[in-house]
Amino acid sequence: MQDTSKFNVGDVVTLDMQNPKANDDFLDGKQPRDIWEEVIDKGVKASETLEIKEINDNKIFFEQPLITRINKSYGWKIRSIYTIKNVGIENLRFTGNFKETFAHHKNATHDSGFTAVNLNRTTHSWVQNVVFRNVSVAASVSGGIANTMMLNVIEGNRGHACFNITFGTRNLTALNIDITNKGQWHGPGASHLSVGNVIWRFNSPKSRGIDSHGLFPRFTLYDNVTTYGFGGWGGNFKNLPNHLEGLVLWNFVQTGDTVGEWHEGNFNFWDTDKPKSQPYTFFTAVNPILIGYEGSANGVVSEHMKHVNSFGKNVDLDSLYESQLQHRIGHTPSWIISALSKWQRLLATYSIEN
Repeated sequence: MQDTSKFNVGDVVTLDMQNPKANDDFLDGKQPRDIWEEVIDKGVKASETLEIKEINDNKIFFEQPLITRINKSYGWKIRSIYTIKNVGIENLRFTGNFKETFAHHKNATHDSGFTAVNLNRTTHSWVQNVVFRNVSVAASVSGGIANTMMLNVIEGNRGHACFNITFGTRNLTALNIDITNKGQWHGPGASHLSVGNVIWRFNSPKSRGIDSHGLFPRFTLYDNVTTYGFGGWGGNFKNLPNHLEGLVLWNFVQTGDTVGEWHEGNFNFWDTDKPKSQPYTFFTAVNPILIGYEGSANGVVSEHMKHVNSFGKNVDLDSLYESQLQHRIGHTPSWIISALSKWQRLLATYSIEN
């Protein structure tokens, strides 16, 4: 950088760019639908949130390794953002009053009127051991880094969303349960410029599936997700595709006989040949990875996949997240062992049945 005087050690910063010149790179050469206005008119937008570890002359060093490939010709910018740190919400029950039959986008009450928790621009914060009942939205993380939503339960009447991440980097949604009467309309997910996030072990016997509302999320791991369907991803068609590169589905179990909306037997993650009169299709993602799938889908359109293995049954390596963490630090951390023990007790307590 030419001038680092505006930055300090400990600052939280974002790297941002939006440029049509980046489309081929971030879409891996795939052609978008002409109704995807954001990517067509303005180009792919990417963002990553990091913490400054060191400043040496005009060089900035970050606490976290970069996830994003930085091509300076795309016009990347760096800016500080204000965040608060170590916010903890735990061991509570939030009871809302949303008792109507949910209708998607019916009004503000249905969509967000009974929202329990929103961690907005937080770092190293958490929502843990919380029960949510009759809520529109349970908990979300927006614009932060290294936050966790873990060992929570949603019960009561179906609402809009459960646990979602937007504009955030390296957040974890882990060991959560949705036992609402019909499952929240949107399952757990990451969207809106999020990058490097993990959804680890989610159980929802009645929900429509996972969430990915578009606006360029990247590198999301869905690890050991069990739901009734594979729908529910959401997103306005103008802001699609649902996901750019790096989508990984690991040991996904879909228990119902209906996969999801706009499904034609096979998973086609780049279903872009439909007429304009059909603006929505199956989940659109740039060459995702699918390792271990159990459910009613017949197969995948392989030309739109980066890698597929064990379609029809789960693989023996139960959790990619747990395995990578163990590999990175040389052992299974004690918090993982403790959290998995609590997770088993939580499943038993809430009598999860498909």
